[in-house]
Amino acid sequence: MTRRRCCALYCGLLLATGCLPYGYPKLAYVPGYDPTNVRKAAEVHAFRVDVTTDRADLSETAEWSITEIARTSDGRFPPQTRLSVERGFNVFGPLTYNVGRSHTTRVRLYSPGHQLVELDSWDSSDKVLWQITADWSARERAIDDLVQPPRQSGTKKPAAVSPASGPAFAFAATEYEEIAANAATPEEAARLKRKAEGIRPVTPRPTR
Repeated sequence: MTRRRCCALYCGLLLATGCLPYGYPKLAYVPGYDPTNVRKAAEVHAFRVDVTTDRADLSETAEWSITEIARTSDGRFPPQTRLSVERGFNVFGPLTYNVGRSHTTRVRLYSPGHQLVELDSWDSSDKVLWQITADWSARERAIDDLVQPPRQSGTKKPAAVSPASGPAFAFAATEYEEIAANAATPEEAARLKRKAEGIRPVTPRPTR
């Protein structure tokens, strides 16, 4: 039997059983950013967010990490890349669904007193438009956005955070404490301090 006939037979069997496997390389690329062009470099922090998603049946689970990006010697944030293998199989039948593993990489840019900016893979750095936060509560939302789990489409269960994210959470705790001094009421200030205390000592646990 020729190789072509073997391949045709194999594909026919897979389709007959309602299962079609796949696997392909994926390159994620988030462009670098030069904060010195718009404001002092010390006021901008960049964080890389990596997500690994496992899909099974009609739901999914994920693990994510957020780590701060070091500047280069000239004050820029370098581009972020990630080469992964997307793999799994599609199931066909009364219900068609995907089982497999996928990866995403993005960058979050944080500047105190401004809304968070997030760059997805293959975005342009021209997307970075800094918007000033109107008050302390808007600044709190920016910090919330910095450390929020990535959105998932298949389940309401939040992604599990990896241990490598600890320093980023400690940074966010410090930011909560700073805005507590400008909170509208003593009660709000106390709430922000409790928020900081709750996030700083947490050591994310590995999920696998």
